[in-house]
Amino acid sequence: MKKILVMSDTHMPRFCKKIPDVVMSYINEVDFIFHTGDFQTYEVYQHFSQYKKVIGVLGNRDDHKLSQLLPRKLLIDVDNVKIGLFHGHGLSVGMNKGTNTLSRTLHQFKDDHVDLIIFGHSHIPLIKKVEGVTLFNPGSPTNKRRQPKYSFGILTIHHHTFDIEHIFFDSKE
Repeated sequence: MKKILVMSDTHMPRFCKKIPDVVMSYINEVDFIFHTGDFQTYEVYQHFSQYKKVIGVLGNRDDHKLSQLLPRKLLIDVDNVKIGLFHGHGLSVGMNKGTNTLSRTLHQFKDDHVDLIIFGHSHIPLIKKVEGVTLFNPGSPTNKRRQPKYSFGILTIHHHTFDIEHIFFDSKE
């Protein structure tokens, strides 16, 4: 069994100077961290990496150093669960002009055979199934925007299947 902490849009240090305590309370329980972009700085990526291995993709607010380190899109297989990671930003090439984050994300993986797509950018927590593929946006643990709570996710993979859930909380302290 693998347990993975799933985050996006931490925007540190702009929106928060330290990792929220509730996120830290899960760090020792997980095998590694998925982060779908907008760490903001390379130093934040390094900070998370001190605790667990970080598997991440580039967000639109990440610095130049991260753009040299992280891919824009990533396909990964964890215990025969095929997972796509993508931030969610970008031009909607070949799509309608007003395309939203969810549509851009689906378009990124249209030719890939995945079981789960994890993305961010909108800061809106989401679990949704589209044509047999689970889509998951963890929201943000530091910048909830107009959402009622801060959030991140926990992905549990066991026997070639997975469960994914949001962890919602009130304070980013």
